[in-house]
Amino acid sequence: MKTFTEAVELARTRQALDALAEDRWTMLLETGETVPWDEAKAYFHARASGANPPRPVARRIKLPSAG
Repeated sequence: MKTFTEAVELARTRQALDALAEDRWTMLLETGETVPWDEAKAYFHARASGANPPRPVARRIKLPSAG
């Protein structure tokens, strides 16, 4: 069972993550630029295995139209 302090810290961490995700989503909608998942995934796998690959570069993608 979590202590009150742990529960508060978890709630703060979740709130910060939600805010970061919202900011990044807004930026994606404004710029249309992102890193494709397959490139991001390969980068993270390489980093996790101890390699130091170059960071993938964001580029403009075609976003689905709303509505």
